[in-house]
Amino acid sequence: MEKGSPSGSICDPVRCGVACAHLGLAHRLSAVQGAIPWLLLRAKSTEGAGTLAGVKYIQRVDTAGGVAQSEGCDAAHAGAEAHVDDSANYGFYGAR
Repeated sequence: MEKGSPSGSICDPVRCGVACAHLGLAHRLSAVQGAIPWLLLRAKSTEGAGTLAGVKYIQRVDTAGGVAQSEGCDAAHAGAEAHVDDSANYGFYGAR
C-alpha cells in the first residue's frame, strides 16, 4: 500500500467516519503519471446512523497527483513538510 493510503480508524481523505482496510481487493496504477493508484477498500466498521452508515466498500478512481517528489526525503530535511496536490473521485457502496 502506498504512503498516504486511507486506512486506520478513519478514511482521512474523505473524512467519512468509516474505518477501512486495504485488503488487496483492487489496486490499479493510474494511467496518469505522478498520480496515486486507484483503490477498492472494504469498510471494517462505521460510526453513527448518517448517510454513510451502510457503506461496505469505498472506491478511489480518476486520480491525479498525490505522489510526493523523491528529493528532500533525507536527514537534511528532517521535520520539513511538503504539500502535494491531488484529486480523485470516490464511490461509496453499500448493501442493497
